[in-house]
Amino acid sequence: MATVGPANYLDDILDMLGRHRVEFVLTLGAAVLAAAALAAGTSLHLLSILLPAIAASLLFEMGAAMWRVYRRQRISIATTRSLLDLNAADLAGLEQRLLTRYRNRERRLEDGHAARVTRLTGDIAALQGAAGRESIR
Repeated sequence: MATVGPANYLDDILDMLGRHRVEFVLTLGAAVLAAAALAAGTSLHLLSILLPAIAASLLFEMGAAMWRVYRRQRISIATTRSLLDLNAADLAGLEQRLLTRYRNRERRLEDGHAARVTRLTGDIAALQGAAGRESIR
């Protein structure tokens, strides 16, 4: 089993950012355009507005990626739990069917043995009766 730690979560977050790179680029582009528009209307330098806008967009996208990783982990855990519950229920059902099958088999064997004993008892009684009649003659 692989170790779990901050490096693994960072890999997952970066992977999620890569999967949703179009959203990341659009957010970054919107931040740059908003910063450029704001800088054009004021006497502030473009870089003093652009850096906080880029930082805010990066924080937003990192937050979204972390939420996606969290959601994916929750879904994985819920799926694993439901599969384990289904396995437990299936196991209980299989055990019950096996027990029922075993009991039915035992009952059939006992009924068959009882029928044979009854038939043999009747055969023995018939033979004894025939032997008794032969000895009288």
